[in-house]
Amino acid sequence: MLEVYNTTEQAKAISLRQTERNQLATQIAYAAGLRAHELLTLAKSDERDPDKRPTLESKWHGRNGDLYTVVGKGGLIRHVLIPTNLAAQLEQQRLAQPITVLDREIDYSQRYNIAGSKKWSDSFSKASNRTLLFSTGAHGLRHSHAQERMVELKSLGYK
Repeated sequence: MLEVYNTTEQAKAISLRQTERNQLATQIAYAAGLRAHELLTLAKSDERDPDKRPTLESKWHGRNGDLYTVVGKGGLIRHVLIPTNLAAQLEQQRLAQPITVLDREIDYSQRYNIAGSKKWSDSFSKASNRTLLFSTGAHGLRHSHAQERMVELKSLGYK
């Protein structure tokens, strides 16, 4: 049995208890299934190629949005799909030039003025505790995204 993480409604309610920078980060992390540090590495897909690796044809089936890349665990660069409305908000936060952000002793090249990594994760947990009186942690949003996507794919006939 799957452990239950945040629902769409809970994620939205939590984000409304955060600053604007953190709100957008929470909504993007939930919608795209991002790790906390990946928020700092977002780039439009035409700015950086993803690593070559096999992907399922069903990866984006039933979803619409704009492709971005993130640098994940072990330096793997992968595509993520951000819903069009959130991508438009993200593009409004584009920095004139990328900046280097040091977080947990790792340098990240950040292109957008949104929160990420430890500061965002801490904000998420505090807002979740204020809103729901519990927190599954920021990484719980990634699990929520995966659970939601599995339900979507099953409804589309995938097993």
